[in-house]
Amino acid sequence: MAEAHVGPLPEGMKRCKVCAEPINEKAVKCIHCQAEQSWARQRLGFSSTILSLLVALITVLTAAVPVVRDSITSKNSNLIFSFQAANDRVISVLASNTGVRPGSIGSSYLHMNQKRNYGLRVSGVDSARVVEPGKSELIALTRDSRPIFADEDTDDPRNPKCFLFLHSTDFIGVAEYHKVVVPCTSFIAFEANAFDGVTKR
Repeated sequence: MAEAHVGPLPEGMKRCKVCAEPINEKAVKCIHCQAEQSWARQRLGFSSTILSLLVALITVLTAAVPVVRDSITSKNSNLIFSFQAANDRVISVLASNTGVRPGSIGSSYLHMNQKRNYGLRVSGVDSARVVEPGKSELIALTRDSRPIFADEDTDDPRNPKCFLFLHSTDFIGVAEYHKVVVPCTSFIAFEANAFDGVTKR
């Protein structure tokens, strides 16, 4: 390795900021180590290197995002339900599928306060209604032929809430009941018609 010259420099000379070798005082680049002598140029070179690395990193991340997203996204349906309205014959429920695969809603039941339950079926279909991914369906539920049956749970008469238990099956075949809380006053006409149908048989 060459040693840097020490001692006084001839007139019109300066030392390189990197290797300390004598160079012309007007030189912008060292003839020995090729280092830039201007701080602005040195910083510009450094910034260009960082910018190139950032561009490369962004390119890699852009390509990786879809792969990572697909790996953590469930390949299944995800059904959510909300009560909409009810009359003497039909209970309307909005079923939304926020998943990426189809799901379905089938036979369900309405639990009324004071331990009464009414079986429900999806109107217009024999078994279940399919909800496609990313879509919502307004589901009409009507009372099916199953008899009114009692529930062993004890309700609180001071807090008269009713529950819709909506039976769904996801894309991979797992079935579950979704519990939707609804004020019992929403089902006064529906319950009256249900009892009227029972007494006339």
